[in-house]
Formats: sequence, C-alpha cells, structure tokens
Amino acid sequence: MDKRSIISIPYWKTISISVLIMMLCLIPASELNKLNVKVQFGDIVIHFFMFLTFAVALFFDLKKYCSDRFTKFSPYIIALTISVLFGITTETLQYVLTFLNRSGNYIDLLFDFFGCLAGIGIVKFIKRKSAAGF
Repeated sequence: MDKRSIISIPYWKTISISVLIMMLCLIPASELNKLNVKVQFGDIVIHFFMFLTFAVALFFDLKKYCSDRFTKFSPYIIALTISVLFGITTETLQYVLTFLNRSGNYIDLLFDFFGCLAGIGIVKFIKRKSAAGF
C-alpha cells in the first residue's frame, strides 16, 4: 500500500488514535509497572488528553467525510456521543479482562468524559474564532 492509499482511508486518524488508546488502556499492569514512572495524578491527566484528542480527531473526520449526511444531529453531538461510548468501552474492558490486572475506574471514566467535553469545546471555540475572522 502506498502512502496515498493509506491517507485516503476514511477516518484513518480516528482509527489510529482509537487503536493507540485501546492499546494503552489494555496494557497489562505488570508491563506498566516496568516503566517505573511515578507522576501524581498522571493517570487521570493521560485519560483526559487521550479522549480530548480522540474527540477532536473524530469531529474533524466526521466533518470531512460526512458533512452532507448530518440532517438530524450535529457533528458535535455525534462526536461527543461516540467518544463517551468509547471511554465507557475502555473502562469496561479493563474491568472485565481480569487477566490484565487492570481495573475499570469511575474516576478514569469521569476524566475520559471531561476530555471528550474539552475536545468538543476546543473545536467549537476554534470554529467560532475562524468564523469571526481571527
């Protein structure tokens, strides 16, 4: 596959980001402990920025590939809904897949949600500023 054909795959940015997030969320705890990195509140900050990035990428992919198909729902609502559902999925998988020694966490889910909201808020802010001519 040449470079041009990879870029022509719809939603390739969102798919790539979602695969990376899923990999990071499902790395076994024993592997994470080998990194030996201790950052206070690091886990929630990482969750926040992972889902902020996902929501922004999804919004722009939706606008690019489906702009004429939005009749009933705003791309903001669709991107937020899918992003939140993805966050719920990652936390549920961490809870269910016990052999990973990871645990689903309501705090992580909360920061996944805040990241999604912040991502959509940033997109709205950027769109509003660009429409105003700044």
